[in-house]
Amino acid sequence: MGTPPATYGWQVGQRAPEFSVTTLDGKTVTYSDIYGRGTSASGRPVMLFFFATWCGTCRSELRELREIAPTFEDKLDLVLVSIDPSEPARDLMTFQQSNGYPGTVVRANEKFLKDYNVLIRSTKIGIDREEGIVFRSGYGEVPKGTWEATVKALTG
Repeated sequence: MGTPPATYGWQVGQRAPEFSVTTLDGKTVTYSDIYGRGTSASGRPVMLFFFATWCGTCRSELRELREIAPTFEDKLDLVLVSIDPSEPARDLMTFQQSNGYPGTVVRANEKFLKDYNVLIRSTKIGIDREEGIVFRSGYGEVPKGTWEATVKALTG
């Protein structure tokens, strides 16, 4: 493992800030837990995908992620971050399960969205093994080939 970037922030080249979010079953999960600085010790890259169930672009990208999931499920932690606080947990669970979308679904909070400068749904952020942000894309559909190349770069 290399040395993490020195500066925390939301831009490519900066170190991913710590966060704390809530899973659909009401548990609190931190970035340390997911990444492995905490007790889980996964030490794997993390891809954050900020979505809403009613977002057509998000649904399209989630279908693409579902297609390529077998290539990364054991190498990368995918975290699907719901940005719509009005969506009940049971609806989010049904959305993920009925569509077979990979990853762990969590709820965003204001601090998380601010620290990662997420202003809109369909934002994607890739964090490498050194805790550096190496990929960031705002609203707009990322083609399947870009997803594949990003996952390959993250899991290298």
